[in-house]
Amino acid sequence: MGLHLHLGPSMIGLFFFVINIIFVHVPTPVSANYEEYKNCSAPFRCANRDDIGYPFWGGNRPEYCGYPGFELNCEEDVPEINILNITYKVLKFDQATRIITVAREDYWDQYCPSNLVDTTLNFSLFNYAPATGNLTLYYSCPANLMNDMLLKPLLDPYEFRCNSDESNAADNYYYSWEFSSIFNNSLIEAMKAYLGRCEKSVLLPLQQPTVEYLLKNPASANLARALREGFGLQWFANNSRCDMCEQSKGECAYSARTGQFNCYCPDKAYADSCPPQEGTSLFLIVPLASQ
Repeated sequence: MGLHLHLGPSMIGLFFFVINIIFVHVPTPVSANYEEYKNCSAPFRCANRDDIGYPFWGGNRPEYCGYPGFELNCEEDVPEINILNITYKVLKFDQATRIITVAREDYWDQYCPSNLVDTTLNFSLFNYAPATGNLTLYYSCPANLMNDMLLKPLLDPYEFRCNSDESNAADNYYYSWEFSSIFNNSLIEAMKAYLGRCEKSVLLPLQQPTVEYLLKNPASANLARALREGFGLQWFANNSRCDMCEQSKGECAYSARTGQFNCYCPDKAYADSCPPQEGTSLFLIVPLASQ
């Protein structure tokens, strides 16, 4: 005799309680046991800033957390960086655009430092940010102007003094040839000929709007302000690989021993990015009410 299964009303009710088994992937937290990762993820406090990250290092931040050429001096009132033997005050850090705003330390509170040298860059690490103009400072220019009656009124507004005793000071001038359209060509050539006879000239990058304003509003106070506002530098330090590393929650770094970029992760160093975190699968039993 065959076996027949009889489902009563109570059994039918239970039948509609569907047991739904769901696999849930829960990431397993990874403890940050890797010393380099912990050091590089710690806040970097340098002078008056606490929002600085890779590629900068210095102070209490180890060298491997940064990139060669980006060491900061944190002992002054603002962070300072040395580029090809010229010291700059770092006024602003923009991690999103990778641009720092810097001003030359030797021109911070004076026009006439003892060592008159042009601004130069290591273009493998830096380039000038967009909207950067140039201002040239001319030192110890001839006392007798060529075409004196013509040029002197034009150049006088752009004169500056190195010595507080103006009666014994040499003639010094500043100007930018990038925005010289206010004068006709013959005047420009005459000015260039005269200024070309000055004993020394120094080329200083500044923000383009600042240069334009200074030429239209020449004054010692405006010159001092322009030199303190500085200019922008865009940095290059394995930027694309650092993006990959940061997107994987890693810390960008550099190994001086291997000369290679590193991505420090909680467990160890990787070439470009941290691997996805492994997890565990849980079974959740969810009863669904009967219809």
